[in-house]
Amino acid sequence: MMDSRTRTAFSEALDRELEARAHYRAAIRRFGMADPFVLLEKAVQVQIDALRPLCRRNGIEPSDRPADPVALPDSLDRAIAEQASAEEESAKRYDELLGEVEDPVVRLLLSRLDEACRYQRLPVLRLARRRQRV
Repeated sequence: MMDSRTRTAFSEALDRELEARAHYRAAIRRFGMADPFVLLEKAVQVQIDALRPLCRRNGIEPSDRPADPVALPDSLDRAIAEQASAEEESAKRYDELLGEVEDPVVRLLLSRLDEACRYQRLPVLRLARRRQRV
């Protein structure tokens, strides 16, 4: 079983991924099947699915709903910009959480989440933002 510090860090990381997925799904509902949200929603789902076995082993019940309703801006460009900021914030937080846990499995998962934010989702959002401006 996880110690309380590790459990808290893991739960926060899971919540961040669920929140990202909720934002992407809300953007798809509002803006249709617009890039980059469809691709990113699928990418986040892969991360969530990777976390679920550890949830089951440690008695953590992930919610499929964010705690607060998802509020989106009216424009696609602004929605992309806001989600890019959220991914940057998540990547920074994953770095901080890595310093708080010793469990090697949780550290590996946090590292993968950090990499997914920095090297997968952020580049896609930045590219989509540039395309919106053209």
